[in-house]
Amino acid sequence: MPLSSFSSSNVSNLHSSLSTFNLSLTFSIHTCLKSPENVFLLMGFSVASFLLLPLYILVLCVGHQRWRKQRSAVAPVTTSHSDFLTYNMIAMEMISMVGNCFCCYGTFSGVHSVMVAGLYMSSIASPGQNLLHVLTCVERYLAVVHPIIYLGLKQSDGIKIRNIVTLCVWIACFVCMHLTEEMVSDFSTASAACFLVFSFSTVAFCSISVICVLNRPRPGDGSGERERVDHLKQRAVNTIMVILAALLFRFVGNLSCIVLYSLAELQEVKCQLLISSLWFSLPSSLVLPLLYLHRAKKLPG
Repeated sequence: MPLSSFSSSNVSNLHSSLSTFNLSLTFSIHTCLKSPENVFLLMGFSVASFLLLPLYILVLCVGHQRWRKQRSAVAPVTTSHSDFLTYNMIAMEMISMVGNCFCCYGTFSGVHSVMVAGLYMSSIASPGQNLLHVLTCVERYLAVVHPIIYLGLKQSDGIKIRNIVTLCVWIACFVCMHLTEEMVSDFSTASAACFLVFSFSTVAFCSISVICVLNRPRPGDGSGERERVDHLKQRAVNTIMVILAALLFRFVGNLSCIVLYSLAELQEVKCQLLISSLWFSLPSSLVLPLLYLHRAKKLPG
């Protein structure tokens, strides 16, 4: 076969595949957002998530101030693992926020390419948010249950591992973006369900393990010291319980929507389930930013 014929055939097939993908993806989005109820659901979520923008900006401003202080310090100070994961989570949240706005704008303007761009951005952020929540819980688990290992991970080798793992999370997000065309297939729903079960199981195991360690009685130096330690431990337990509840709401809510989605037969019901699942992520979007501000002593109490 001549080279020119082979190349033109490949280009033609590639163009045909891309065109088919774009048309099916655009049609799927257009079908879901054709209903006023679905549009209002997406708009409501976009407005609610946009209200969190001042919180994200405050975290970034505080982080920038701390970074400047670290640069001017005599002894080198590295960013903690929890702070580093918080910055990445905020980046994910802002990408998702912009993606939702693109979807809304594309719906009202009738520009399907803008809707597709918004869907791509949302598909980047969603798995990344779950993975970063898992990594944060694992980091907390190591700090409380295995403090010696955690202290070793605060050195340069641990920072390299943290950066590599976070890079893998971002790579996985972009891989999920390229798999967006499978979002309505049975394989995709089964994979998403397994991923959510894995995420919640890891979060639940780490959180419950931390609570058990914190509730374990330990000898104190005196009654006053014991009361102070018990008060701090109780506050930590309450904080972890709130975090676990927010993540439970996120993972179980999304998993329920996926199960109902796979059982639903009407396309309208499937669209409403897909958009409704976004709302379950709102409480967990507050977790890491508020914890960050609490550690930075920017919150009362």
